[in-house]
Amino acid sequence: MTDRFVSIPDFCKRTTLCRQTVYNMIERGEIARPVKITPNRVAFPAPVVEAWFASKTEAASA
Repeated sequence: MTDRFVSIPDFCKRTTLCRQTVYNMIERGEIARPVKITPNRVAFPAPVVEAWFASKTEAASA
């Protein structure tokens, strides 16, 4: 992944999770809160998304 930030809609597309599921995961602490990149826009830093994918991949292969 070469993007510096991943928007919530892009994260939803890549994971096939709906927006509400992502927000629930944020509230439960399963993924870090997105950061505010402009006054009206939030996104996940790319390393957070990469770490989340890696943890899910490791858990699936264990």
